[in-house]
Amino acid sequence: MIPRDKRQAPQRDLLETYLEDILNTRHELVQMGKRIDWSACEQHFGQLYAVQAGRPGLPIRLHVGLQLLKHMYALSDRDVLDRWVENPYWQHFCGEVIFQHRLPMDETTMMRFRHRIGENGACELLKMSIALGQDTGVIAPESLKVAVIDTTVMPKAIAYPSDARLAGRCHR
Repeated sequence: MIPRDKRQAPQRDLLETYLEDILNTRHELVQMGKRIDWSACEQHFGQLYAVQAGRPGLPIRLHVGLQLLKHMYALSDRDVLDRWVENPYWQHFCGEVIFQHRLPMDETTMMRFRHRIGENGACELLKMSIALGQDTGVIAPESLKVAVIDTTVMPKAIAYPSDARLAGRCHR
């Protein structure tokens, strides 16, 4: 089923911690979250979900936000989820309204989303992040003219078993 984001405008609860009350609105993730066209993400990736089959999926903004955070901070799936629970800025970036104390999903769900979007979806996320960088002035247009690729080969300190070394171990 197409994921519906039901996290918008809940009735205020006295005992809940609302992210908009505790966050600095000038933080880079808050600003970036405002500039990303989340509805375009939902339109693009929402087509990959079945309309009438299965349980409703998690919100696409959550999936896309976690993938962007994972690559921005060079983390594994497990690490990005662990940090998401600790960081209210990450939760706000992914569309949460109330501070959450539990993991939103497990790492296999993140992996399944990457498989679902495939290479074309990854290219779409890359295009979106490059366009955002150009719009904010973080990426200069001149820097996209040349691609620098480093293919330095680093030798590994691996001792391959040889006949002499194996015979020495047997002798010992």
